[in-house]
Amino acid sequence: MSQSMDICTTGVYVSEDWDGVLGLANVGSNLGGLCNFRSGFVVTSRISLIEVSNAILKSTTIHEIGHNLGSNHDPEEGSKKHTPEEIKQCSTAHKFIMSAQSQVLDTENHFKFSPCSIKQMRRIIDIPYRRRCLKGE
Repeated sequence: MSQSMDICTTGVYVSEDWDGVLGLANVGSNLGGLCNFRSGFVVTSRISLIEVSNAILKSTTIHEIGHNLGSNHDPEEGSKKHTPEEIKQCSTAHKFIMSAQSQVLDTENHFKFSPCSIKQMRRIIDIPYRRRCLKGE
């Protein structure tokens, strides 16, 4: 099977309650992710038995595509896996789209990727065959 595909990702939307989880996605790597057969995400429209808003569906979709692009969640304050500079620039306190917890859509950053996420996504986008599905014919 070819590693490269003309399809960037595939999304599935369901209406099931997953105990507080809004979405799941493969995190892009050199083995899978964007423009690859291991690319995909699923988003639910229900949380705590309540239908979520279109804005939450939109932000969750962007978040899950961020995973397909190679981004992990932004660091929590006090994280031992990140440098102090990364925490300063990218912590969940800034409420960027890749925060592990869904945020109230009340900040300018909510629909933006943090500098840490952008750095992680560049590793995938810089793989030549991964860029192919992002360009128009």
